[in-house]
Amino acid sequence: MTTRHRISFLCLAAFMGAGCSGSISEQARSPGVASSTSVVKVEVVAPERRTVRRVERVVGRLEPAEVAPLQAKLSGYLETLTIDIGARVTKGQLIARISAPEVDAKLDEKRSAVAQAQARLVQTRAGVALASASVASALARVGEAGAGLKRSEAELARWVSEYARTKQLGDERAVTQSLVDESRSKLQAAEAAIEADRAKIRSAEADANEARAALAKAEADVVAAESGVRLSEAEVRHAEAMVSYTRLIAPFDGMIVERNTDSGRLTEEGPRGESLFVLARTDLLTAVLTVPERFALAVRDGADVELIFPALGERVVPSKVSRRSRMIDAESGTTRIEVDIDNGGGTLEPGLYVRAGIVLEEHRDVLTVPSTAVIKGGPEPSVAVVVDGKVSRTRVALGLEDSGRVEVREGLTGTESIIKEGGAALAIGQAVETMAPTAAAKKS
Repeated sequence: MTTRHRISFLCLAAFMGAGCSGSISEQARSPGVASSTSVVKVEVVAPERRTVRRVERVVGRLEPAEVAPLQAKLSGYLETLTIDIGARVTKGQLIARISAPEVDAKLDEKRSAVAQAQARLVQTRAGVALASASVASALARVGEAGAGLKRSEAELARWVSEYARTKQLGDERAVTQSLVDESRSKLQAAEAAIEADRAKIRSAEADANEARAALAKAEADVVAAESGVRLSEAEVRHAEAMVSYTRLIAPFDGMIVERNTDSGRLTEEGPRGESLFVLARTDLLTAVLTVPERFALAVRDGADVELIFPALGERVVPSKVSRRSRMIDAESGTTRIEVDIDNGGGTLEPGLYVRAGIVLEEHRDVLTVPSTAVIKGGPEPSVAVVVDGKVSRTRVALGLEDSGRVEVREGLTGTESIIKEGGAALAIGQAVETMAPTAAAKKS
């Protein structure tokens, strides 16, 4: 053997010796080669059925459910302030009083006008009664004249007959001419009486028509007087409303979060003046969150939300989406989400910073494995399982990942022994010794 061949042999022997003395971990770096001389201890877990969620993490602020800037409805001087900033008030509670004597005087004036209008109404109603009596009297006279006319007509009929008989007797010379003349005079008197009675009827009917017109006017006066009363009463209500504006009243239960005035200050009416106080409803707060456009359509009304308050020691408040704007803001590319929170205990305050996790998708009772058990190096994800003490690979179809666990949609039955971590470094067919999971691992 030449010197060159001896050197090559020694190098080969040294190389083979070094390979035989390599560690298990070094051999495990080649997954395709199984070691038959050492057994690796691995921690195995079984797939578990759990609920997994896809959660979007956003931030926001708490806002009151209602905010009311309290402004003066009329000009005047602030006479009394009964509360201050931070005070809790109830609906209907007096907050401030404004001095406006001219408003009080106007109310007294309008109340006097109501009394006058009511007196006029009484007078016009009495006028209706009087006019009604006049109509009745005129109608009675019409009736009386009609009765007289009937008597005169009967009398005329008698004298027409009597005159005809007397004239015939006179023509026969049975009676004197003076008796015929007397009968003619009686007939003429009866005809005159009829004309007189008819004139009385016409006069009585004219009086009745006049009485009816007076009655109609009296009734119209009543309508006008009633309208006047209603108008005066409306003016009183308006004046009373103006007087009520001198009392600044809380429109709902809440807390005074701003005070912008002092006693003796002149107020300005309407929107021209600044708000004297700002009242916020704090028994119900709203977490206002902004969600990026790419997740906006995935948020649903009633979706679960986990609210976390750093200012309260990471306090967690579970809730649900109350409403959403359903519009993407063109400038920010976000949409507004609102979550109502019951704050009856008063532990939360408007303006608090909040972190929120909005559940976009939830899968219940699905097989899951630890995220560390998934091998993603190949064309398809897989997990390392222990079968008869040796390592095997099983391809899986994955779903949602949540809190260190991954949903397995296909590939597992739930009875497998899954290598919790490090499976990618183990060779297929390599002998392993399984260990039960630690207490910390069982909780995960």
